[in-house]
Amino acid sequence: MCKVHISLDDVKGIFKALTSETYDSIFQTRTLKYLKNMHDLYGVKIHLFCTYKDGDYNLENVPDCYVDEFKKNLDWLKFGFHCYEEKTVYSEGDELELERYFNRFHEQIKRITGQEDDATAIRLHGFWGTEKICRNLRKNGVKTLFAADDDRKSYNLDQRAEAILRDKGAYYDAAQDLMFVRSVTRLENTGYIIAEIEEKQRAGWDTISIFTHEWQMDREDIRIKFELCCRWDRERRIEL
Repeated sequence: MCKVHISLDDVKGIFKALTSETYDSIFQTRTLKYLKNMHDLYGVKIHLFCTYKDGDYNLENVPDCYVDEFKKNLDWLKFGFHCYEEKTVYSEGDELELERYFNRFHEQIKRITGQEDDATAIRLHGFWGTEKICRNLRKNGVKTLFAADDDRKSYNLDQRAEAILRDKGAYYDAAQDLMFVRSVTRLENTGYIIAEIEEKQRAGWDTISIFTHEWQMDREDIRIKFELCCRWDRERRIEL
C-alpha cells in the first residue's frame, strides 16, 4: 500500500490575510476554506510548507488569536518549513543561518497554530541543500526531504542517488540518515495527474507526493486537479 502526501508550497497568503483582516474563522480565508472543503469531502490530510518572510510580511507579525481554531484542525492540517525568503538560495556555509530560521519558524508556528510537533517531512524551496544543511535538518528532527519533480538537482544527492530516486521514487541516504522522496509533477505542469500517480503506484512507489503552490490555488484548473487527487486518495483508502 502506498502512502499519499498532499502539500502546498510557498504558503504565506493565508497568514497575510489573517494579519491584514479580522475574521470570525480561519476558514473565511479563501484557500483554507477550499482545503477544509476537500478534507470534509474526502478525509485528506494536507501539509502546508511555509515562507517565513516576504517583503513587509513576516510570520512574527501574524496574530495568535486564531490558535484555538487551528488546534482543532491539526489532525489534518499540518505546517512545515519551506524557506525564510523565496529568493534565498542555501549554499555552503549557510547551515547555521538556515538552522536559526528553521527553529524560529517552529516557534512562530507553535504560537500561531498551537502545533507542538515539528514536521519531520518537508520540501525546501528550490530543493536546495548542501550536505551540511541536510545533516543539520536531520539533527533537528527532519527525517524526509521531498525532492524535485523535474530534472533539476535535489539537495546534495549524487548522480547514482538521483537515478534511483527517479526510478524508485525514494532513496535512503544511510550516511545522513535521511529519506529522499521524489515529488510527482506539480499540478500546474501536468494535465494527466491521475494517470501519473497510478503509473507510480503500479511501479511500486512507496509514497506518492502530490503538490502545487499556494499562489496557484485560485486557478479553477488547479482546484479541479487538486480535488481529483483528493478523490483518488479517498477511493484508494476505501478499496483497501
